[in-house]
Amino acid sequence: MIYYFITKEELAFALEEEEYFPDYFDDTGYISCVSEKTVPAMIAELNTDQEYVILKFDDQLLESAVIYEDIEDTGIMQPHVYGFLNMDALIEAEEVERTKIKIPT
Repeated sequence: MIYYFITKEELAFALEEEEYFPDYFDDTGYISCVSEKTVPAMIAELNTDQEYVILKFDDQLLESAVIYEDIEDTGIMQPHVYGFLNMDALIEAEEVERTKIKIPT
């Protein structure tokens, strides 16, 4: 399983289009996702001016290639999706609660 943080507005658009490409995709060529163990750290880094949803994807159902790499030299391998996120691979979407850090299951 891999996880991706998205705004509610972006999620509505992605569900309508049945796929998702973030704005930064043309610059990087990949979608930066996270593994389960790094979800709490990512929640702490989110912009507090927006409401986010955490998406849980079955990486085996994604149509695009998923490669685990340490692009930022942090010592942590993170999943990067080289293509779009097909929304039929979405297993769960949950609003991010900032008052408590909750790891999705």
